[in-house]
Amino acid sequence: MTGYITKGIGGFYYVKTSEGIVECKPRGIFRKQKITPVAGDVVTLETENGGAVIAAIAPRRNVFVRPPMANLDVLFLVASTTQPTPSTLVLDKLSAIAVDKGVQPVIVCTKSDLAEAEFLRSAYEKSTLPFIRIDYATGEGLDDIRHWINGRLCAFCGNSGVGKSSILNAMEPVMAQCDFESAELLMNGFDTLRTLCVDGITANRERCADYVKNSIGVVTALNPIIGYKNSTKIAKEALATGRGVYDLVLEHGILSKEEIGRASCRGRV
Repeated sequence: MTGYITKGIGGFYYVKTSEGIVECKPRGIFRKQKITPVAGDVVTLETENGGAVIAAIAPRRNVFVRPPMANLDVLFLVASTTQPTPSTLVLDKLSAIAVDKGVQPVIVCTKSDLAEAEFLRSAYEKSTLPFIRIDYATGEGLDDIRHWINGRLCAFCGNSGVGKSSILNAMEPVMAQCDFESAELLMNGFDTLRTLCVDGITANRERCADYVKNSIGVVTALNPIIGYKNSTKIAKEALATGRGVYDLVLEHGILSKEEIGRASCRGRV
């Protein structure tokens, strides 16, 4: 079964196939070969231990590093007339990168109701770059974007706040509803965690003190006080014996209880 990766989260990849979206993981061989699957990769899926795995990745036509994605056909460069102010330097740079990788750049101008879009249009009217002006009130420009998207693998890029999500929401209103529902579920989850699990919790000071005394990491905080040589010796012995750093420091006479206490008060331990 073949398909292309739509997204990757926490080591899991979601592949769009003729049978729908399939959640899978890549085989370990890719890690050994230092190959990381990215969104847009055309992959072959196989079943292993009852689950789907990525068995092969087809050669990439192009690949972008940040964010990682491959095999793009069209890159929409979204710029707003204001808030934030458009930068033709950024648009030119992104356009050049896209063309160099064999990707068609398309400039999309948003927020034309807040400021005049003629500046951007005139800047690129003599170029070969398609220019689309978006007007959400009339829907102008949305059909042009749909035309470019149809049958192609596309991505939107642009500064934060230029309106990338607004474009997608205008074409697929359900996306906005899903975003709001997800946000509501997340907030409800926060409230549940706070009221049922967090409120009323107090620290067990004795237990926390035991964690500090028995943690090898305490050596790092003691290093400026007892020196690197002593820190290394104590860390190795604590790791080998399972004993706490606090007790070993006292046993070897490196510091007294009072000195460790002063170090703790100064926030070093």
